[in-house]
Parts: sequence; structure tokens; C-alpha cells
Amino acid sequence: MSDAGFSHLHPEVRPLAMLDDESRIARIRAERWIAHAAATGILNSLQEVFAQPRSERMENVLLIAESGMGKTSLIRKFERHNADSCHPHAEVTPHPVVAMLMPEEPNEDAFFVQLLRAVAAPFELSSRRHRLALRETTFRVLRELETRVLVIDEINSLLVGTARQQRLFLQLLRFLSNELRIALVCAGVPEARHALLSDPQLRSRFSDLELPLWKATPELQTFVNLLVQGLPLRHPSPVDSVRLRRLVAERSRGITLVICRALERAGVAAIRSGQERIDAALLEDRDIWRGMWAGPMRTARQRSVALLPDPA
Repeated sequence: MSDAGFSHLHPEVRPLAMLDDESRIARIRAERWIAHAAATGILNSLQEVFAQPRSERMENVLLIAESGMGKTSLIRKFERHNADSCHPHAEVTPHPVVAMLMPEEPNEDAFFVQLLRAVAAPFELSSRRHRLALRETTFRVLRELETRVLVIDEINSLLVGTARQQRLFLQLLRFLSNELRIALVCAGVPEARHALLSDPQLRSRFSDLELPLWKATPELQTFVNLLVQGLPLRHPSPVDSVRLRRLVAERSRGITLVICRALERAGVAAIRSGQERIDAALLEDRDIWRGMWAGPMRTARQRSVALLPDPA
């Protein structure tokens, strides 16, 4: 069987359309990455932050987006893009971008332990002596790894701390950036902006990047079209219309995660029914959107959507 009849699919997906139903459903449920203008623009901006020369006053970035918009996927993409290739004779492999998850409370010890674990260098707080050495150990490790950018995801966890804890943690971030001459990229929901930028000295060093909610625009149509082209369905899906674009924008509340999951469900339903395409009737089915009508839930540990297939 040839894949020549599947011209409606992305070239890399066409051979998959010849697989059995369960294999194709597994492909639909796999993570993938769809490039779109907003994501590409943010990645380019992050790369500019990475490329800046080291100084005592590094330019930092606050990446803001609602939960489910793909912040974490962008961060991981940025980290992978800047990962140095392994040098077989090097004692330490450089780690120019370190991405970590903000601990649940803005506590210095927890922050440094989380950071060390992010680079596979765990450090247990078994004694007071270890606590005193924790900051020094973290700084030494980051210097050895030649880290240029530290990315802190879910920075909104800062908000659970008291005003004093928040103030001390912001001072810690400022000291860390100054001491190591590294750039900071903090990512979180919009409310994090108020806490992070409450420090006047930090505020002057951060620029905002925002991953906006989707609206019923041609950009959303392009995103939907690319998503559908990545689903191994055997017939073309008539989804390129203003009506369906508005439907997707309204029911998803503009959240990337909801859009992706709804289209994944529609693709699975199309295979199981034998229809082999996504049309208006399928996307209007409330079962496709079940559990997602209320919009995103803002939890610090919510699973993020992977937006684009990245073969690297």
C-alpha cells in the first residue's frame, strides 16, 4: 500500500496513515510540536537573552501565560536548542541553559535543592553544616556547568509565601544573577507579575513576554490546520472555515491545551467511527469538549501541552 493518496497530511505523517487503528490512535495521543508565530517570537526573544554578554546587570525575562498555553514546552525547547553536544573527553558537560521548577514555597533551601536536582546534582539537607554550604555548592555547580541562563518555571508559586518570604526570595534572585552574571527567565501565570516585579531593582531588569490566548483569527486557523495535518486520518478534514474557527476559539477559551486535546479526541473518534476525518458535526459534539468547558485550572503542577514535534 502506498501513501501517495494522503496528500492532505504532513509528509512525515503520510506513512502512518497506513497503520492499523490502534497504532494511529497512539500517534494521535503522542506529544507533538506545532510552530506558530507567537511561540516562534518568544523563542527568538529568549535566544537574544541567551546571546547577551555576561555583565553585572543582565537583561532578564518574565514569560507570562495562562496555564495550558505551552510555557513549559517552550522552556524545554529553548533548553534543548542551547544544549552543548557531549564532549567525550570533557570532565563536565556544559549546561548553558538550566530549567527548573519553582518549589512550592519560596524557601531558599528548597530552591537550591530543586536547582541542583534539575542538573542531576542532588544535595540533601542532612545537617546545619550542609545548609550553610548549600548556596556555595549551587553557585560552584552552575559555574562549572558554564550556565548562562537560569529558567524558573511556575514562578507564581512565589505568591504562596508571606510578604517577608517573597521579599527575601526576590533578593536571592537578584544576588544570584549578580554573583554569577547569568540571565533569569521566570515563567508563570499573569498574577506572578505583581509579586516578581514588586522589587524595584528587579523590575528594571525584567522585560515582559506574553503568550496570548488564541482568538478567532487566521493565526488560529493556521494552527488548527497544522494540527489536523499531523493526525494520521485517511480522508481530508474540512476544518478551514470561519465558523469552525470561532467554535474552537469559543469552546477552548483560547487555551492551547484545550484545543490540542479536543482535536486529539476528534481524531480518535474519527478513526473509531470509520469516518476518517474531522468535520463540523464532530467538533460540535459536546463529548469532544467534555471536562474542558470551564477553561484552564491554574495549578502549579498541571501537565503542560507539548506544542510541536521535535525530532531532536
